Amino acid sequence: GRFLKFLDTMKSHGKPWIDAETVKQCAAKDLNGEEETEQALKYFHAIGYIMHITNIKSFKGCVVLDSTWLYENTTKILSVTGSDYINMGKIKAAGLNNDLSDVISNGLASRELLALLWDKDNFTFLLKYME
Repeated sequence: GRFLKFLDTMKSHGKPWIDAETVKQCAAKDLNGEEETEQALKYFHAIGYIMHITNIKSFKGCVVLDSTWLYENTTKILSVTGSDYINMGKIKAAGLNNDLSDVISNGLASRELLALLWDKDNFTFLLKYME
C-alpha cells in the first residue's frame, strides 16, 4: 500500500520528472523515513516504473516518471533523420538547417537546436541528462 501511494503522489504532479526535493516531500506524506524511501525508489526503478537518477550530480535524486517522454526527447537528437518527433518545417523556419546537418553528420547538436526541439520547462534537465 504505502509504496503505491508514494508512486501515485509523485505522479500527481503531472510532470514527466520531478526534482529531488519534490520526491522527498512526496515520501514525507506516504512513507516512513529515508530507508523506506530508498527501498521504494529502488523497487520502482528495478521494475521499470520510474528512473531514479543517481548518477547526474546536479539532478541526483530526481525521478523520471514518464519513460516515454524521456525516450521521445532523446530520440529527437539520437535519430534526427527519421524521427517522427521532429518538425522539420519548424527547424527550417528557425534557420537551423546547418545545425541539423551538424547533428546528422557529426552528432553535435547546438543549444539553439535543442532549445527548439525540447520544451523550455525541461531543457536544462534534458541537456544534463544527455551530457
